[in-house]
Amino acid sequence: MKKKRVLLLNGFIITVFLLTFFVQTVSAGVTATPLNPPFKLKLTFPEDQINTLDKNRSAMQKSYLFLYLNALNLEVDKHGVVSGVTYVKSEGEEPTSGTFEFSGTYKMGKISGTWTYSGIRDMVQDATHYNLPDWTYEGSGQIRSSDVITKEGGSGVFEGELVWHYQECKKGNLETHACDELVVHDETEPFSLTWTAYPVGDYCFRLRLKNDWGDSRAGFDAITGKVEITCDPDEVDWVPPMMSDIIFVGDHIATRDDSSAIVHFADMSTWVMKPNTEIFIETPPEQETKIGLVLGRLWNNTKKLLFEGTMEIETTQAVAGIKGTTLEMETDGTTTTLKVIAGKVEFSSKATHESVLVNSGEQVSADANGLSEVIPFDTAAEIESWTPFVNDPAVLQVTEGVEYQPEDTYSSAPAIDSANKPGFLRKLRDKLFGKICAGIFPGLAAVVFTFTARRKNHHD
Repeated sequence: MKKKRVLLLNGFIITVFLLTFFVQTVSAGVTATPLNPPFKLKLTFPEDQINTLDKNRSAMQKSYLFLYLNALNLEVDKHGVVSGVTYVKSEGEEPTSGTFEFSGTYKMGKISGTWTYSGIRDMVQDATHYNLPDWTYEGSGQIRSSDVITKEGGSGVFEGELVWHYQECKKGNLETHACDELVVHDETEPFSLTWTAYPVGDYCFRLRLKNDWGDSRAGFDAITGKVEITCDPDEVDWVPPMMSDIIFVGDHIATRDDSSAIVHFADMSTWVMKPNTEIFIETPPEQETKIGLVLGRLWNNTKKLLFEGTMEIETTQAVAGIKGTTLEMETDGTTTTLKVIAGKVEFSSKATHESVLVNSGEQVSADANGLSEVIPFDTAAEIESWTPFVNDPAVLQVTEGVEYQPEDTYSSAPAIDSANKPGFLRKLRDKLFGKICAGIFPGLAAVVFTFTARRKNHHD
């Protein structure tokens, strides 16, 4: 009887272990990260499916819908609205032209929407052909994703029906070349195709895709004079931004002569850029903010921070760690100077790795030789020097202290994130065992219970 209980116990433990392994394996397959908008997709269709339609369906063959539609291009904007227009055109004696339009949404990493097609075949208009009207085509249907669209692409289904409208002369008068018996046809052909999509775009898009650089959640509050932006100053020309433009991680922003800009971040920090200043965005909004100051003078007012982290400003000479601080930072490429208006900043030299805590009303510099002496400066005069570059004086309001935000405050858009949420199996695993105990607990329990059972058998 005791041996039977031991066998049952061991069987139960082995079952739990195998179940845990299964849960871990299944959970590993549901972690596909959706591609964050905006982006563009190019859809392609299998050649064998297109050939089958072309051979077996007269409407498809005559419309050239898929024969000339080598790829469908779709665009997903930052709000998840999907659109696309593709033109179909054939050459020859009776050329065919048409327009394919798509509209839909991108939610939870998947595309769903409808399509329409309108086309015409330009028939030869002469007496020998009885002056029959042009053929026309009308189509509609759905496009949907089969799986989550990632940076590698995705797949889905393209389905619907195409209606071919044409007239046929059953009996013609050879003398007058008139049609004595005209038949009107409306042929409807349903179809279904699978598609494969991959992201496409310019140099900036490919650079961001490669480095997983998404929307930084930063934005312009003010643009005065000549302000420019680029994803890579070494490869891509600078262009003037619009106030509504997305600022991506990795982007460089520059102000030129007699120009300035005010940029806000998701954590409600405000950055004022004086003329001839260049910064670049180093981190996404869900991480501790890090800004690179390439050149010029930058004012920062930090009122909120993410999950008790820090904000950093980095130059080639130094790094400033900010916590609820108002400060100015300036660099000419060889020397970086920090002035703390309010709060405290840890200032570190990259050359010597030494650090110093700089308090309100103090300034310090860093160059190739390390840190300078910390000295006082006139905060009121410094604030006054920034007033010409802001329309609202509240931007320069001194911050004392900081409000910390929850860790999920600046997560990605809910419509995209929900595709990456843990499924039921993963939640079950985490609740029952925890992420670590899921693999360790069953095996450890098996050892303990088996050892205990053997000791009882031995004493018996």
